Parts: sequence; structure tokens; C-alpha cells
Amino acid sequence: MGVFLSVDNMNLSQKLNVYSNLAYLGSGLVGMFIGGGALGLPFLLSTTFLTIGSWYYHKDIGTEYEHISRLFDEVGMYAVFSTLMFQSLGVTEIMVPLLSWVFLAWAAPFIHSFVTLGILSVIIVVGMLYNFLFTEVIVAVSIFLVGFGIRHWSNKQDGHLHDNHWGHAIWHIISSVLIGYLFMVNG
Repeated sequence: MGVFLSVDNMNLSQKLNVYSNLAYLGSGLVGMFIGGGALGLPFLLSTTFLTIGSWYYHKDIGTEYEHISRLFDEVGMYAVFSTLMFQSLGVTEIMVPLLSWVFLAWAAPFIHSFVTLGILSVIIVVGMLYNFLFTEVIVAVSIFLVGFGIRHWSNKQDGHLHDNHWGHAIWHIISSVLIGYLFMVNG
């Protein structure tokens, strides 16, 4: 088990990216035990899967396992965003997000992650606007822009084209705050 968790051969940026994924688990725990709601358990499960998938993706960058680890990371993102989407649309049946994960896991190798996450994000915002959560949408978009801006700026500073820089670790933390916020305001 130690070899699967080992980060000994990584540079500092990669280690930060690996460990900053724990923020997603924290977001899920807060959502489950403080936010609760009908989809509390699927939210916790999805953030746990994202934590593990992203942990392994960042641990495996530059290895022969990078491609498969990236798929686990993407499926984790799809699970979180689809759970948030269903919650923003008022779905309370616990099996709905779980069944969507099966489909998204099957489709992951065939779809583009940024397009899929973009579509899920738009649906989340539409659900929030439908529920008159206008201020909450502005706050969520602001959190996203701050996190994405830091990630993009650090990428330019470090000259890396990969998610192997310090700003990506900050992105993990800010995006975990964002998904936790979205879960809480939609619950």
C-alpha cells in the first residue's frame, strides 16, 4: 500500500497538488454533517472519489499510469458536479446522482472534461437562478474566478503547461470551498 501513497520522488509543487486534494474530502464532510440534506451522502461519496482520483492523478503525472489516473480524477469531478446539478434542480432521490455516476464513468473516455464540466456548471447556475439564488450565483462565480485566476496566473509564472504548479494546489482548496458553498446554498 505504501508505494501507492508514496510521494517521495515528487517535487514540491506535485506534493502540494497531491495533499491539497484533501480539501475536497473536507468539503464533503462539512456538506454531509453540517449541510445535510437529501443528497448529503452522495455529496460525501462524490467528494471522496474526487479526493482519491485527483490524489492519484497528481501523484502519477509523468508516469505510465497518468492516463488512467486522469480518468479517475475526471469521473470524480463529474460525480461532484452532477450531484450539485441534481441538488440545484431539487432532486431528492438518492439514486439519481448515483446512477448518473455510472453513466459518466462509462462515458468518461469518450467526452471532453471541460465541455462536460461546463455544461454541468451551466445547469447548476440555471437551477440556482430558477430558485432565485441570484446573490449566491454572484458569490459562486466570484469564488470560481478567484481560484481560476490564481491557477492561470501561477501557470503563466511557472511556465508549466501541466497541472504541476503551486497555483493548482490553491485551485484545489478554492474549488473545494466553491463546491461546499454550492452544496450548502442549494440544500
